[in-house]
Amino acid sequence: MIDIYRETWELNSFIVWQFNQPPPKCIVCDADMRFFKFTPCVPLEDKPIRINACPNCGFLSGSYDNMNNSILTRKVYTDLKLVCRGFEHELMDIKNRNNLDELVQYLPDSPIIIDMGSGSGGFEYYAKEKNPSIKVISFEVCKELIDFGKTKGMDIYSVDITNEREIRNKLEILGIGEVDCIYSDNSLEHLLYPNRVLEVWKGLLKNGGYIYLTVPAMEVLYNSVMAYQALHLSYFNTKTLTRLVENTGMRVVSSVVSMEQNNAGTGSLKFLVQK
Repeated sequence: MIDIYRETWELNSFIVWQFNQPPPKCIVCDADMRFFKFTPCVPLEDKPIRINACPNCGFLSGSYDNMNNSILTRKVYTDLKLVCRGFEHELMDIKNRNNLDELVQYLPDSPIIIDMGSGSGGFEYYAKEKNPSIKVISFEVCKELIDFGKTKGMDIYSVDITNEREIRNKLEILGIGEVDCIYSDNSLEHLLYPNRVLEVWKGLLKNGGYIYLTVPAMEVLYNSVMAYQALHLSYFNTKTLTRLVENTGMRVVSSVVSMEQNNAGTGSLKFLVQK
């Protein structure tokens, strides 16, 4: 029987409990993490996901080492049924236009941008509308979103955005080498070991290239019922995302906490990062 004991350490109003097992390491600062709470069950899993907190830097995440990789791969996301989300809204989300307007001022003429986790291609849609010389390559695995986007003229490819070999193979087929920018709107929080994913994405950029990231903003959502969602595996605030980015050798050009609502019903943290 697992011995469970109560610790005196607290995170805001939550009493922290720790199981008698080796604690996971924080991917941001390498400190031992502590047990924080459980999220609801996720598709294809019979247990809730355990969330841990770092007492040193405050990063929150699932227990990566104990997770079934099926949580993150096509086994879940390819056939994910988005019954609560209107596809038209997914395509026409005005925040893609706003993000593009912020981003293009940093990019050269005729830039090449990869949209990692593109949904039905809303960012590509606005790029084509704004300036046809902006080339957006949309990568997504959800079949429903890909199929819908294609009916609207979007060029969306089924690519695992964590798999360097798969990404590079697709770019080679498209005749593309390094790119000017990577755009990731509410994708990073879904991915196992986002530190490793950022290293993969960095390797795809030209020197001086950019990554534009949005994730749910935990400085807004910490005690909200919307903060902890079944398919979210990492939870960032400005401090922890800044440190994670800097650990890769990239620099944060700008960051802002937005109170606007994203598709998950949460506030957003927007980061512009440069290689």
